[in-house]
Amino acid sequence: AAMALARFDLGHVDVILNGRFQHLPLVDASDVSSDDLLLDPVAGLFGLRFENVEGYWALPSNRRSLAMAIDRPALLTSFPSVTAWQARQKIVPEALDVENINARPDWAAMTMEERRAFAAADIAEWEAARNQIPPLRIALPSGAGANILFLRIRSDLRAVGLDARKVAYDAESDVRLIDMIAPYDSTSWFLTRFTCDLTPICLNDADEKMMEAAATNDLAVKARLYAEAEVLLVQHYIFIPLATPVR
Repeated sequence: AAMALARFDLGHVDVILNGRFQHLPLVDASDVSSDDLLLDPVAGLFGLRFENVEGYWALPSNRRSLAMAIDRPALLTSFPSVTAWQARQKIVPEALDVENINARPDWAAMTMEERRAFAAADIAEWEAARNQIPPLRIALPSGAGANILFLRIRSDLRAVGLDARKVAYDAESDVRLIDMIAPYDSTSWFLTRFTCDLTPICLNDADEKMMEAAATNDLAVKARLYAEAEVLLVQHYIFIPLATPVR
């Protein structure tokens, strides 16, 4: 990516494609004008998927502490080149939501201070009754942007009494960053990324809802079943959404 930007600065190439969040600090450090930076309005998944749920992370209520602790808007402001980057608290984009079914997490209406206080109390209670919680191993790609993302998340976790360490993307981890583009606007695409045949940590009840939805031809019933599956996945905290992807 650095070589591509250098060639662009020198006029040797006209277009660079497929830049991702981890490349944004290189753009900031280069002579590329903000007028030359185009953010594609893509939909998809950008967040932390649980790969291991041992110890403290075995309970959904404890995984909720991670989801509550991360200050998403503040995280995104660490990348000033992209002012249109949108935070996300749920799996499926709001535009695909089903009326009268709320898939937002139960803490969505709380302030950041309230969320941190709640998570910190849960963590302190756990450690008082059991052992200290080991640092969360976060698998991230290489690149300056990934380092910034990690430092921001680690700071948020330390604010509630947790810690984290960055590991290589292909290393054993507790959570792994998922950065994927949806090929089409479909609730099923977002949810089926977390079925038991695709993810190490899954939920059979959600899988059953998705199979029922895929089997029916009634569009209203299909939409309702997918929405109910999202509620289950959000409440189980298999995946911690952070934002929309960046390209």
